[in-house]
Amino acid sequence: MGMEIVVILFGFVFLVFAGTWRIRTRTRKIAAARCGESYQDFALHFSRAAVPTEVVEATFAYFRESMADAVSDFPVRPGDDIARIYGIVDEDLDDAAQEILSRCHRKPPETFQPAKTVEDLVYYVVAGSPITQMV
Repeated sequence: MGMEIVVILFGFVFLVFAGTWRIRTRTRKIAAARCGESYQDFALHFSRAAVPTEVVEATFAYFRESMADAVSDFPVRPGDDIARIYGIVDEDLDDAAQEILSRCHRKPPETFQPAKTVEDLVYYVVAGSPITQMV
């Protein structure tokens, strides 16, 4: 019985390692395909819609940080599918939205609109109202 537990534990550790390696390799391939893209490219996309700079910066930073274990300067795109590229779904997506709102000092909007892409999340945050500081 003791040996079976060791084998099961080893198998579990191997699966976790293999899964992590696979995700990091995939992330590095995506980043390599986007070589030369930067924050300026991301911000330019939103400049036409006059999205506040702090929202663009906070959103870009959040998603870049989420990929930092595999690629330190991951190039975030507005059209990125949040679930497919970043693996952020359900409650984690809610947490991401709350974190970005907090970084921008904004309240959530009255109506919830599910975000599929990074751009969707930017406009969700923009729809929230700024938190005014009381002196």
